[in-house]
Amino acid sequence: MSVWSRCPIIPARHPSAIRWQPSIDRLDSMGKMCFELPKQLPADLTSELKHSCLAGGFDNSPSLTHVKLNGTALELSRNVDESGYWITPWCVGDCGRLMLQTATLIESNQPYSAGLELARGKLNQLRNALAEWPPQGTRLPESILDEFRRLNTQFAQTLSAESPEDLNRLSDQVLRDTCKLIDQFVPQFSLLQLQRRLPPNRRLDAGFGCHLSQIPSLAEEFIDTFNTVCMTLNWREIEPTESKYQWDHAGRLLDWALSRKLNVTAGPLIDFSGGNLPDWLALWEGDIPNIANFMCDYVETVVNRFGDRIKRWHLTSGGNRADFLSVNEDETLFLTAKLAETALHLNPNLDLVVGVVQPWGEYLAHEDFTYSPLVFLDQLLRAGLRFAAVDVEIVPGVTPRGSYCRDLLELARILDHYSTLGAPLQVTLGFPSSNAADPTGRSDWRVSAGVWHNGFTPEEQSLWAEQAATIALSRPFVNAVNWVHYSDAEAHQFPHCGLIDHNSAAKRSLSSLSRIRSQFLK
Repeated sequence: MSVWSRCPIIPARHPSAIRWQPSIDRLDSMGKMCFELPKQLPADLTSELKHSCLAGGFDNSPSLTHVKLNGTALELSRNVDESGYWITPWCVGDCGRLMLQTATLIESNQPYSAGLELARGKLNQLRNALAEWPPQGTRLPESILDEFRRLNTQFAQTLSAESPEDLNRLSDQVLRDTCKLIDQFVPQFSLLQLQRRLPPNRRLDAGFGCHLSQIPSLAEEFIDTFNTVCMTLNWREIEPTESKYQWDHAGRLLDWALSRKLNVTAGPLIDFSGGNLPDWLALWEGDIPNIANFMCDYVETVVNRFGDRIKRWHLTSGGNRADFLSVNEDETLFLTAKLAETALHLNPNLDLVVGVVQPWGEYLAHEDFTYSPLVFLDQLLRAGLRFAAVDVEIVPGVTPRGSYCRDLLELARILDHYSTLGAPLQVTLGFPSSNAADPTGRSDWRVSAGVWHNGFTPEEQSLWAEQAATIALSRPFVNAVNWVHYSDAEAHQFPHCGLIDHNSAAKRSLSSLSRIRSQFLK
């Protein structure tokens, strides 16, 4: 008998939480789901429920969702009449305040038990993840199997709870214990996958880099940790005045990197979130032909200057969530394709990378966008453009550019999700070491999107960096992993996400990433 057949079957829904209704009531519930919340919710969670949404479809993307909270009743509605799942922030004990999702549910006016469905959804995700290990020829550790069987039994007992209070208490316990098992299982599995990815008696030939805008402080520590310099080439700094270029920092950084025999990736050249666009470009708002001309001219100028010394170019970032000069999604797709054609016309052998932000697509829940991040990339790939990789940027805890905090299994799942594109992946990672105001960070970005484990501390940044990088490198379709920036002492975008603090001292996360480099990478 297999391990799976010995586990209790998880019922589709709790009988006291929802009851099938006559067809007329079913029609009234089209596009709507309701959830009964526990009576005592943490105050910070109550305010975060505005981030709840319904999701589904072939790309598992969120739908534009209307959220209504009335006491302990949470009602979500959308203009899509089909089953789906609920995504919401939730407090999970010492695992943090994380974005969770249920299993697939039918629409109904009758309320689901919120805690029960979230516990069911997370346990089901873990079941699927555990099922992926044996086919790869590895025996599951008995300790993990025993705990998984216990969780299934515990969940089955939860279904027989005699009161809503008991149901919420038991569901909460199952959810916490499942997330703790995920914290144990995912790093083990990813480390094993990474070890199996290594060539015999050799190290992995993958990019392991960090974004720099100038020669770094603690330069030797950088070289010990990374094999790649991601030379930012911020358009705002390179061309602060139209047709007048400042190359000093970029030129010195490139000379330094090549003299130290580091690989070099340039970009992103164009950040569609507006962070690196020159101020003078605002004069052309709404004029797509001229905006395209200016962008192509910048790309052509940069490639002509450095193209014989740099092969890999991170062309664009944030195209799926463009936030500048009234440019819409289709226009962003056009601009991205035009930029790629310009670069490849100059040198057909260039390796181009295009990227997306917020890969879970959470912005789709409350903003009027058409394309999910996955579909945005798919549109570019279907246009026949040749890319060396697509970049997936994952920065938990930072708003508005980053993603809400999620557990490690969700991180692994989203990378597997993007592998369906059939293109290699490049992963850009970042995690804050503090939630205080950052004097050198972008002023309109802050750390306020959930909590992972014990919050945003140097210790948690170090742990997340090591585990996230291991998960990414363990995927055979990932050919590069990069960190968002090196030093918080220099001007940057993501608050407190550097590996060097504001006093130019190394954080613990730098040592964590250095260990990965020394063990697994060239």
